[in-house]
Amino acid sequence: MYPGQEYARGGGVTDSHYYVGIGTTGHLIRLDRKTGEKREIRFPATGKETSVSNVWSYNGLLFVAYGTSLAILDENNPDDVKKVMDWTDAATFDGMISPPSPLRPELIYFRNKNTSELWTYNTTTNEIQPVGPTAKIGNGVRSYKWVTLPSGEKAGRIVLAIVQSPVSYSIYDPADNSVTSVPVDVSKQGAAVQSLEKGPDGKLYMGGYQSGMSIYDPEKGAFERQELQPAQIEGIGVMNGKVYFGIYGGALVYRYDPSLPYDRNTNPVLVHDIQDGQSRPFAFASADRKLFIGTVADYGQLGGALTVYDEQAGTWSVYRNVVKDQSVIGLAHKDGKVYGGTSVWGGL
Repeated sequence: MYPGQEYARGGGVTDSHYYVGIGTTGHLIRLDRKTGEKREIRFPATGKETSVSNVWSYNGLLFVAYGTSLAILDENNPDDVKKVMDWTDAATFDGMISPPSPLRPELIYFRNKNTSELWTYNTTTNEIQPVGPTAKIGNGVRSYKWVTLPSGEKAGRIVLAIVQSPVSYSIYDPADNSVTSVPVDVSKQGAAVQSLEKGPDGKLYMGGYQSGMSIYDPEKGAFERQELQPAQIEGIGVMNGKVYFGIYGGALVYRYDPSLPYDRNTNPVLVHDIQDGQSRPFAFASADRKLFIGTVADYGQLGGALTVYDEQAGTWSVYRNVVKDQSVIGLAHKDGKVYGGTSVWGGL
């Protein structure tokens, strides 16, 4: 679909065209379903380091999602950019939008990722606004659908069904601006073990792909904890009685103190965000109150890094391109030296 790019990351279909979103450098391609002709449509993220994750066509407009940024274009004249909600804006969406409301077809709903409030975009006036101060959706939205309630005191009403992650389900009623959480009885499913390390307490610490943190006690032969957070732990390190988790994306480092109770908000706690274009902390080693972390660069980039945390000094130092354009994926310490292994792969 676009020479030199690996990912057809997102798509959207109409009667006449299929829209293909490209990554890891953002491009939008329109494919004519009858002739097979391809045309690139330029939008605010064209050529930038991003991936188009979804494309929707509603009310003569194209909604192009890249991360939690959204560009809204006139479908017949794509050069006419109606609105851009950038991921850094106070009012931006969390990655998904609803189909137009059957009650008011000009309205499209989305969750404001910063306030968790339900908002609307008006395709007629090109305006966004919250639907009400009490209409909040706690978790990130994965899908919307307009449905008619089959039973109960609101039977026959058209409402917006909202599926969220982690697994949860809500119903928004535009008649009274209420949000009702509906219990979902689902069992936990297994996740692939992405990282595994022996902790300072002799227990096994595991990170799941793409979510989950578990602690296994081999003496008891049982799991001590099985939590959803922190999510996507790429690597695990141990230093001075603490366990460190390397988290995708943004190369975040969390610290867990086994001597204290687990608390989703305070233990483990975020201690550092590795910058300089890094994304996945795969490798850990420690010695002499120093923690060494090997990372893979962010999407579309090469050049991993070796990060050194000096616990006594309280400093974090990042050394990128220790081996030019390669990722640091293995680390070990012996006799005052740190040994590393690298990979030619990086940044997907």
